Amino acid sequence: VGYTGLAAIIPCLGEVNCANMIIVRHSEQVSPEWISLLFGASIFICQVNGFTAGSAQPVLNIQLVQRLLTPIPRPDEQQKIVESLTALDSRLRKERLQSSKLLTLKQGLMSDLLTGRVRVTMPEGVTK
Repeated sequence: VGYTGLAAIIPCLGEVNCANMIIVRHSEQVSPEWISLLFGASIFICQVNGFTAGSAQPVLNIQLVQRLLTPIPRPDEQQKIVESLTALDSRLRKERLQSSKLLTLKQGLMSDLLTGRVRVTMPEGVTK
């Protein structure tokens, strides 16, 4: 209910109250990491949105999960895809953090220079 399609991998699940959640167990042919990626993929999100269209509060139930069209590559391919996407996500997070830091630095420098708090002099040999 709510943000349908969010997924988490839980290594060991004992007795729990799973109200408003669906537990999807994997087989030997499908890794839990692959299933988690699928629930965040646009192909799944479009299917989920199609199933829950028109609802005031979208609800994804086990019958709808069973109807999802699911690509299942070989286990070794799943692992390579998961590793590649994990590396790309990590790189993207680092790049966004660096970009944010540079933007903050730029804003600080612009403020200092445009208000005159920092005096700028021309380097030797440079003319106006």
